[in-house]
Amino acid sequence: MKSPIRWALKWQDSERAFILWHDAKPLLFHTRREARQYADKTYGYIRERADLRSPPHNWRMPRPVRVEVVFREVAP
Repeated sequence: MKSPIRWALKWQDSERAFILWHDAKPLLFHTRREARQYADKTYGYIRERADLRSPPHNWRMPRPVRVEVVFREVAP
């Protein structure tokens, strides 16, 4: 069976990169447009804040990335 492909938001700063989660679930979207709209609405303030985009924070807007959703049973 083919794994579903979705869009997620990837957070990246000077120290780490990871997929964003909300309420103990990864933020997944059906389209890139939905992911970008969510990022703009939730994290758009980063564009206006030079202090957050410069050291020591080095924040960037979360970027939409395509992800493959895989569920695997974990042995006890």
